[in-house]
Amino acid sequence: MEISNTDLIKIAILDDHKIVREGIKAIFISENNYKLIIEAGTIEELQEKMSIETPDILLLDVNLNNQLGNDLIEDLLKKNEGLKILMLSSRYEKNIILDAVNKGAFGYLNKDTSKVELLKAINSIYDGVPYFGNNISHIIYQSYFDKISGKEEESKNISNREKEVILLIAEGLTTKEIADKLCISPRTVESHKKNIQEKFNVRTTIEILSYAIKHNIIQL
Repeated sequence: MEISNTDLIKIAILDDHKIVREGIKAIFISENNYKLIIEAGTIEELQEKMSIETPDILLLDVNLNNQLGNDLIEDLLKKNEGLKILMLSSRYEKNIILDAVNKGAFGYLNKDTSKVELLKAINSIYDGVPYFGNNISHIIYQSYFDKISGKEEESKNISNREKEVILLIAEGLTTKEIADKLCISPRTVESHKKNIQEKFNVRTTIEILSYAIKHNIIQL
């Protein structure tokens, strides 16, 4: 079945290595559902060509000659309504991946990905579903999980005084020694310990310390 030009997914590539662009371009030669409309080696070349026609999806290299592709994301999305960006990189650094996602990238793939996965990613992104390779998905999920866990800990409302009590417990001080150190009564120290146990849902001093260290409430 012949597909009209209006139904084709329009692709653009920004990569400063010609051999990479040629390799990606070769993928689309035998594919009927895609149209490579822009091939650029610099941001200036890309912007000039995109002023004439806007692609549906931009394949953006993370490592350009004089800057990170991440630094272009927000401006490109602002100037080109409906554009979706798929980052291509050989780098797996967590901070770079998360930065790209936070700035609006709709996908992130390693450059050693297969043709099948690249096309799968493009189709997914075109349909409005973000796509990330398995390793990258794990990094993003773990970051999200850590963030959620952090929010859960904040909701426990551990006070500065309670943190002080936990730290002094960790130093091996008795209730009386903690009271003397903080200039409060032993009864007040016991009250703080009871509140901490309730917030952590634990019963013993060891469990208090284990929980506090595991969840980064204190650092020893």
